Amino acid sequence: MGQRANLVLIENGEWQLFYDHWIANSLHYELLWGPSITVDYVRGMKQQAPDSWLDEVWCEGAALIDLDRKHLLWYMTGRACSWHAIEALIALLHYQWQGWTLEWAWQGLIDLVRYLGLPDHLVLAPTWQGERERFSVDAEFDENNTILASYKQHGEYRVGRIASWEGIIEERRGEDLSESLALLQATELVWPDMDGPSSGIHLDCDTQTLYYWTLEAFPLAHERLAALWPNWKTVYLFDNPLQKHLALLPLEIRIAQPDLLSLQQEWLEGLARHYARGVSNPITKIAERFQQEGKMVQINPYAFYSAPSVRDAEKQAILQDLQARLPIA
Repeated sequence: MGQRANLVLIENGEWQLFYDHWIANSLHYELLWGPSITVDYVRGMKQQAPDSWLDEVWCEGAALIDLDRKHLLWYMTGRACSWHAIEALIALLHYQWQGWTLEWAWQGLIDLVRYLGLPDHLVLAPTWQGERERFSVDAEFDENNTILASYKQHGEYRVGRIASWEGIIEERRGEDLSESLALLQATELVWPDMDGPSSGIHLDCDTQTLYYWTLEAFPLAHERLAALWPNWKTVYLFDNPLQKHLALLPLEIRIAQPDLLSLQQEWLEGLARHYARGVSNPITKIAERFQQEGKMVQINPYAFYSAPSVRDAEKQAILQDLQARLPIA
């Protein structure tokens, strides 16, 4: 139980590692307050030894704040979201972090340790190659088909919506794609809702090139895909991945562009709820209730690793300023 995150501060050429047990699912909200408040908040977290990193499985969000270079490197996982929504969030972050460069850590903690010049093994989990869903379409719950999948074979293109593409990485291995490609037979596509895709994959069978993008962290993506697809080239679509994916397809594909104002209002409504709720840790009260029922309770000491909220008096003014300036492109 928890939302585990690693945070890194770099200042005067030195870096410090911090841990928080509850921040990962609200990390984007804390970043929206801007660098000054965010840095004060991180300083209140539990400082860790330089080698006490979470690994790629347990870490659900992370941020590296380089005060020397004014660079923010971050990611979050486990949040079902479309690329349109992330674009709207990133625009808000650019406004709040003016003068900084912002970068999405698409490989998760790997990108953070590499930024620091540290070895990959500090954050890798040897059991990564566990059981995963197959490349599939969810026929029962269409709303789960949030992945844009496409391919080119013998000069012809096909496209479709799928629920998972992990299986095509771990099972097909670039050898016999007939079963998976049979799921994609459309030559035109209208996306059924305003959210748009959450990730995508394009297989160019003619050139043996695999293009992909995802909002979930994918550590060592190139290395792992190269091992599974030895005769294929793999290309991750950085920056504006949805637009780059669509540019690969000379097909009629209509994906609605949600209103930027509406998307950013949703983010700020979430920020307002987060601010109003404040930072609290109910674990002690929950334990006491169980103990009153005669149950044995042992609390993980990490459950108390959470930073206190800081500079709350300033946050209402920041929130009002953001709301007044929408939409922020």
